[in-house]
Amino acid sequence: GFGIYQVKTSESQAEQQAKYEQAIKKQEAAKSAKLEEERKAEAALTAEMRAERDSINAAIAELGRLNLHGETLLASLEGESAPFTLENDFIAVTFDNKGGIISEVALKGYTKYADGERTELVNMMVPGSAAFNLKLKHEGSDKGVKSGDYYFVPQVEELEKGYRVTMTLKLDPEAYVEYVYTMHNTGDASRDYLVDFTLNQKGLEKWLENPEKIALNWSNKSVKNERNFDIESAATTIAYCEHDGANVDELDAKGAKEKLSGLDWVAFKQQYFTSAFLAKSPINGTLSFKTSNLRGADYMKSFNANITIPYTTDKESYAFAFYYGPNDFNIMNDVKFAGKETHLEEVIPMGGWIIGWLNRFLTIPVFQWLKSYGLNFGLIILILTIMVKLLILPLTY
Repeated sequence: GFGIYQVKTSESQAEQQAKYEQAIKKQEAAKSAKLEEERKAEAALTAEMRAERDSINAAIAELGRLNLHGETLLASLEGESAPFTLENDFIAVTFDNKGGIISEVALKGYTKYADGERTELVNMMVPGSAAFNLKLKHEGSDKGVKSGDYYFVPQVEELEKGYRVTMTLKLDPEAYVEYVYTMHNTGDASRDYLVDFTLNQKGLEKWLENPEKIALNWSNKSVKNERNFDIESAATTIAYCEHDGANVDELDAKGAKEKLSGLDWVAFKQQYFTSAFLAKSPINGTLSFKTSNLRGADYMKSFNANITIPYTTDKESYAFAFYYGPNDFNIMNDVKFAGKETHLEEVIPMGGWIIGWLNRFLTIPVFQWLKSYGLNFGLIILILTIMVKLLILPLTY
């Protein structure tokens, strides 16, 4: 009985398969016939008719571009990328007029892991890995554009201790945005790892999707700098600080999207280094990251921060800063911005509250004191171990 059932089932399946193949052939035949008709119609067009059609299509496309960008901004789509690098004692920063962004940052005191001699500097970002976009929308257009697609007009000014880079983008005859970066060269690490960033604007309200908010997107791929991919990847995440340092936290291990408000800063944290975006006034952000599935990839995680800033027409300048530097407690602890402490050192895992206090006020100061004598780290760790053993000897006894 089962044999008879199987035969009937096989026959039914073969019949269905034949019908399916026949239907596919009909579809392909209809498609071929349609293509043939279009080919014949195209061949029937005279050269003059084709030229007229192409001209009309080009005019329609140009009108679409004009509606999307506006006449002034449309002109800024044409240009040539001309990156240039400025340095202080700690970092080398490359600026690019395409998008008016910082496109590359190298830390001068640190080298990446290599099988042979370590000569390549640690990079917080490399060309093509990072993006910083102001979201814009031309009046009357149903689509938005981003500032990273346009060529800014750069201007570099040498200061007594550092540089000022101004990137200007004209939006229309009455509106513009201006990115002003200030690099410092004071010799103080906590000051010089910080690049001040001021967003100046005029008439920007006409170009915002929401007239009450400036929308920024900051993204970057975390470049691999260490030997062990898994360990470095596990320590790589997005950290953030809620207003006035009340709470410093990280996204979960999956990098799930989180909507947060009242933030002082957002940090793309690596195992030993951090890139942070600091704000003078509280900002809101939707943060997320994705982990690379390729263990041998050049990057570990793709960071993404969609940031919104409250906007009012009477406020022409917004103050921010970027920190590009090591996860060094003594440096981060001294980083100040807009006249207040930043609490950037909280990205460093110090342990629970008891161990954290011991590390903060005993282990790190003693470590730095021993380091000041030029001792190597192995010897310092040995001395610290003996000191801790002596300290807890009565309890051990």
